[in-house]
Amino acid sequence: TWRLEAKLLSAGDFDETRVTVGQAAFRSYLKPGETVRTPRLTMQAFTDGDDRGRNLWRSFYIDHILPREDGHPLEPKLVLHTWMIDGLPEFCGVTEENQLKAIDTYLAGGLKPDIWWIDAGWYPCNNDWPTTGNWYPNPDHFPNGMGPVGEKLQKEGIDFLVWFEPERVRRGSDLWNQHPEWLLHYLRDDNPWLADNALFDLGNPAACDWLIDTIDKIIKDSHIKIYRQDFNFPPAPYWAHNTQPDREGILENLHIQGYYRYWDTLIERNPGLWMDSCASGGRRNDLETMRRAVPLHYTDVGYGHHPIKQKQHREMFEWIPYFRAHNMNWDNAEDGTYVNGGRPTDRFAFHCALTPALTSMFTYDDTEENFEIGREMDEIWREAAELELSGDYYPISECRCDAHDWYAMQFENTAERRGFVQAIRNTLAEDESYTLTLPCLHEGATYTLTDRESGEVLTLHSSELAAGFTFTLPKRTGRIYFYKF
Repeated sequence: TWRLEAKLLSAGDFDETRVTVGQAAFRSYLKPGETVRTPRLTMQAFTDGDDRGRNLWRSFYIDHILPREDGHPLEPKLVLHTWMIDGLPEFCGVTEENQLKAIDTYLAGGLKPDIWWIDAGWYPCNNDWPTTGNWYPNPDHFPNGMGPVGEKLQKEGIDFLVWFEPERVRRGSDLWNQHPEWLLHYLRDDNPWLADNALFDLGNPAACDWLIDTIDKIIKDSHIKIYRQDFNFPPAPYWAHNTQPDREGILENLHIQGYYRYWDTLIERNPGLWMDSCASGGRRNDLETMRRAVPLHYTDVGYGHHPIKQKQHREMFEWIPYFRAHNMNWDNAEDGTYVNGGRPTDRFAFHCALTPALTSMFTYDDTEENFEIGREMDEIWREAAELELSGDYYPISECRCDAHDWYAMQFENTAERRGFVQAIRNTLAEDESYTLTLPCLHEGATYTLTDRESGEVLTLHSSELAAGFTFTLPKRTGRIYFYKF
């Protein structure tokens, strides 16, 4: 996605602006039956400042790019799962038994997810999830397939999300051994890791057809509602090492066309199915992919590092407004600095994860005290997330990935005369107070602001808010005021 901003000057100072986009390298003839296509580009021109520009783009994106769910705009989604169960990596430990038990336990505790998530490791992989290429449920863990889990979720009104990585095929997998004609191999001996993986050639119509039929069957048998696709290695070396003379770029072009055909056919065969694009965390967010998917896992960086997340969210809210965060805490050290792992999920973690979709990191066997926090904060998150999808976005604070800073933002649905303003005092922020002016403020209006956590209600005139609205908070605390005017 490109956004072009140009200030119009006099003819003598400014003649033209040129933007050139396209496939990085393409020089090829076409064989009978082949077609090629160009990348998609959207350009937006605007005046009147960044707030107007970002919200024009957000409105266009939500109305015309963001996929629909059963024909309706995507709503906020709470995600629950069982990660690293029994200490095994990722989701290698999931079984029919423990998934059904976990779902029932969450529901009994009053935490009902919109999405139940099974990520990498559900297929035969010997507890090594990157061993991709065996696309069927591990019979030792799912003797009846994943259908019983999907049926349980369907009965409870919960969507089933399952992870796939079809384009990477590991040495020794079924696909590697049984269909070498569908794979592109790395042909040099200077990188053993690349040599131990192969690229599944989606540009090969027979290979693409087989994959469509295979994954479509799993989707139907398992009652999958959300198809999640990852992509954890670079395809370019495989295309480069298999390029024929005078065919530069054709393998890439045909592969991407096959990738789109694969997704479109799965969606066509499974009405209501929608897609989650991961690709090692946000590495495949081109417009064509985003017209079919949302990046629920927009990054592999900083799940529990609050200042990093604030910077990430600042960009995502502006450009790709539907995404997901984890409510994790990595500020483990006593001085408020960050290391991986650390504190349990708490209210502060929720405040730093107010995004349209949310993975709540409570475990199904968590304490009743934590379940109570989850139930209360779920209501607050949902109200904020709905405004993030229906309203305009106004960043307030500067984001520097620095725990010494405060963080603040505003969302407003002006047509419905409601919104929210949030401020966070990060773990090392020395200033006890932060005074902000609402970027979106309606002269002459009277505002009613409500803090759902404390129950505090304020009534302020726009002239009072224009003079500055002050948050006074302890370190490692957030506050959100929902308002009407």
